[in-house]
Formats: sequence, structure tokens, C-alpha cells
Amino acid sequence: MRVQIPAGAGDVRGAVQDGFQDSVYLLSFAASAADTEAFVSDLRPEGGLQAVTPVDPTSAVGAELWTHIGLPDPATQPGVRKGAVCPPCIGDGRRSNVQGIDIGVQDLGGGRSRVYLWAFS
Repeated sequence: MRVQIPAGAGDVRGAVQDGFQDSVYLLSFAASAADTEAFVSDLRPEGGLQAVTPVDPTSAVGAELWTHIGLPDPATQPGVRKGAVCPPCIGDGRRSNVQGIDIGVQDLGGGRSRVYLWAFS
């Protein structure tokens, strides 16, 4: 997968989980709200990002993926908007080897956001 993290991003974390059939790529970083919106726009999420209600941490499906890189599951956090991208469906040749990307953006306050990406190939 090819993405360009904003130049001013910090607290960048990532991991790859190789699975039997699919691999999962995780990437997270914190950036200014403006850089975050530009980054998300470049991914072209279907239907944009929608606000979600946080779930109980004990029922979060992907919690173990995020704790592996020292972050809480974004599904358990307040102020998160989520969306999805199918790179092959929208003809994004830069990411054609990826079947899907889930995006989470958390408002951290003070004009900063945390981006969470899960990519599946």
C-alpha cells in the first residue's frame, strides 16, 4: 500500500499482520486537522466519514490489533469518524494491490487529529 503521511505528522505507528489468507496493514499518526482532512480526501472514502458511537472496549472486534502498537481501538474512542475505501473499485492505481482500507479519524482537540488506517490485501 502506498500512502504519503503529512510532513507535519507525529506519533507515527504501524504494523503488518500476515494472515493465512489476508494481510492486515495498520498505520496511525497524529497531524493537524487540515493535514488530516487533505490526507483523507486523497484516499477518497466512499460516502465520506461518518461519526460513530464508541463501543465498550470489551466488545471491540479489532482491539488486539491496535493494542499491539500501543493504541486503543478507535471504535472505543469518542469523537471518531469512520469510512471505507475500495481502491480497485475507484481505480486508484497507487493502491491497486489493496482490497480495502478502513479509515478512522479521531478529533484530539486543539486542531489535531489522529488517523487510523487498516488496509487489507
